[in-house]
Amino acid sequence: MNYGEWFSKFETLYCKKLAPKTLEGHTRLAALLSPMLDSIPLEEITAEHIQAALLAVEAATGPRQAQLAYSLLHAVF
Repeated sequence: MNYGEWFSKFETLYCKKLAPKTLEGHTRLAALLSPMLDSIPLEEITAEHIQAALLAVEAATGPRQAQLAYSLLHAVF
């Protein structure tokens, strides 16, 4: 199973009771992270992959969004 598949399952299983605004934020962050992580099998994701994805989010949107992306990844994993 790759990250993209797991994220879809994560949303279905664990995000049912989140507020709509929170789910919207997850979706926005997932779109920023997906180009870097979606195709990688979960077992092969390394700290370097995570760091590269977070740096890409920070470059695109700023440090606060990178912090939120980190929190989301922490919840997902």
